[in-house]
Amino acid sequence: AFPLPVEVIPLACSLLMKRFEELQFRPVLRKTGNETYLTDSRNFILDLDLGEIDDPEGFGARLKTFPGVVEHGLFLDTCNTAIVATGNDTRVIEFR
Repeated sequence: AFPLPVEVIPLACSLLMKRFEELQFRPVLRKTGNETYLTDSRNFILDLDLGEIDDPEGFGARLKTFPGVVEHGLFLDTCNTAIVATGNDTRVIEFR
């Protein structure tokens, strides 16, 4: 439903942009105004427009194989419970 953030080292950014474009991940370099957004580690964020990810674990592992990728925003296996609020409704979702 939203682009997947991928943290990359600046030196690898242009090569990763090209590779992700070839793979049709539709990367966009994140900016704040006219400036490239920097993480607290002074890295860049590429937002990938992937649509639905059928195999998040496999895709996350694949992303980590690209030289220059520091981390991705899938946050797999980091929590057991999610609280989702929409409008006046709140749901608690339990995982594994």
